Amino acid sequence: MTSPAGSEDALVNEGWRRVTDGPYYAAWRQFWGKDLDFDVLQPWKAWTDALKQYDAHSLEDSVSALARSVLGGETDVHLPSCTFLESPWVDELSETKGRIMFLDDHERIYGRVRDMHAKASHRLEGVIIGGQGGVGKTYLSLYLLARRLAEKKLVFYSPNKSQFFFFDTGGVLERDGFTYSCVFSNPDLRLAVPEDTWIITDTSPVEGEPASGATMGYLFLIQLCRPEDRYFSDWARRNRTESLTLDSWSPSVVLSGALVQCNIRHSKEALSRLLSTVRDFGTCSRYCYLAVTQRVDLYASLRTYIAGLSRDKAAEITRLAGKGIIFPRCLRSMDRTSSL
Repeated sequence: MTSPAGSEDALVNEGWRRVTDGPYYAAWRQFWGKDLDFDVLQPWKAWTDALKQYDAHSLEDSVSALARSVLGGETDVHLPSCTFLESPWVDELSETKGRIMFLDDHERIYGRVRDMHAKASHRLEGVIIGGQGGVGKTYLSLYLLARRLAEKKLVFYSPNKSQFFFFDTGGVLERDGFTYSCVFSNPDLRLAVPEDTWIITDTSPVEGEPASGATMGYLFLIQLCRPEDRYFSDWARRNRTESLTLDSWSPSVVLSGALVQCNIRHSKEALSRLLSTVRDFGTCSRYCYLAVTQRVDLYASLRTYIAGLSRDKAAEITRLAGKGIIFPRCLRSMDRTSSL
């Protein structure tokens, strides 16, 4: 897909500037029109060796017993490898130094969004993708961007409410310090960008709902958000949108993702702590990895959190748990500002 003639001049006149450095320009150089190149990390030797060690006096407490209880299986268990994409977003994805784990769920969502976008008979203004607290909507947003670049498709990307990047055949243009309405309210944008060009946004819920009207129903808005109904619900109700939700991770995926976490030690103790956390607290990767890298006491945090729950918050947790029927295997989480 190419921009219309005079597109760059029109965007520059609107305050956009061509950039030739930084991670987004590096991403364009790495991914534009190229097959995504994935690498594979095998489980660390210290971890695989730990599964071979048995304690005859405490078999139930051994790492191998923990692994069997978490990963399943009556006999030997095997730790998964990790397939990942090396990206230039080192600061944006600081926990992994830019590495994005390949997930079938990311591919599922990309395929669904692309199919929705292609349906000429079902005009949509956009798609809401419910990420998960700690499962990685930012990783997903950048993976979607990389996939779009690999297909040489024009695309906007917004990592926050006042910064925007536009990728085309010539590279990257940037505009910052403005809001959605400032950037997209000018009808001259129609002359510079083809209709239904994707705009991928990864914004915090505290920044408010996306100004879908600011895209004039002209761009195809892909909004990454938290899964709770109170975020972006009005937009979903008022406009022609579809909703998708990231699935929660399996224990095996949590173990796989640990391999690209920079601060997880290659030790038996780290593996044991990770397995124990998955067993006791589930597969919210954010907390699983925090328990290992920062030795967060999740048990104490949970007691403190429950003790401080208001009646309304407790009712909200119950309501969200009941919504699991609508989103199969969807991990529910509460505010990131809580202690757990």
